[in-house]
Amino acid sequence: MRPRSARPGSSLAGVIVLTRLVELVDPAARYMRGDGPAPGERGPIFRGAAILTMHGGRQATPDELAAIRAAADARRAQHDADLDAARARWREPAQRAAGDLLATGTAIVPVPDGELTARLVRFWRGDHVLDVHYHQRRDQGRSIARMPRRGLDAERIAGQLQCTLARLRP
Repeated sequence: MRPRSARPGSSLAGVIVLTRLVELVDPAARYMRGDGPAPGERGPIFRGAAILTMHGGRQATPDELAAIRAAADARRAQHDADLDAARARWREPAQRAAGDLLATGTAIVPVPDGELTARLVRFWRGDHVLDVHYHQRRDQGRSIARMPRRGLDAERIAGQLQCTLARLRP
């Protein structure tokens, strides 16, 4: 006699049922979940970085790793400068939008050549997801962030909006 868990097909059904139960308990996780790589599509794991070639990938050499880190540091410094500039430029519109989000759940911020539309999605357990779409003439995108259950205030929402606004093209 086989153990109960070894019945054919029972493990897949159990996983599906367990997934649906978790989605009932934590709907924000379901909202946030995207389409990741399918099982079996993952390739080798490289330390630090990989260099992609026509035939796959290879481990980066120490010199390549140093160059990649230097470029990443320069990008991080540029991002920090852009974020500081965006915080200064968008402070008041982001704070108004954060107040609107807390009051009504939606906000629109006019940006050059387009608009930023934000929704604060609330779930029954107190979770929140900030879902931001922006549309410009040459660019569009989406930013999604899970917000904390406790301590959600206009300042935290405004900070997240400013991070999204920092990515927009002038």
